[in-house]
Amino acid sequence: RVFDTMLGAILGIVFAVIFSSFDDRRHLARLQREQRTGVGK
Repeated sequence: RVFDTMLGAILGIVFAVIFSSFDDRRHLARLQREQRTGVGK
């Protein structure tokens, strides 16, 4: 039972890290695109 709880917590953390890094990459890609096209200057 303790193992199941720990496994669930670890999986939750891993998924949170994966999704947050995915969002950050998408945000950074959009910022870089805007800089290249000169938007927002």
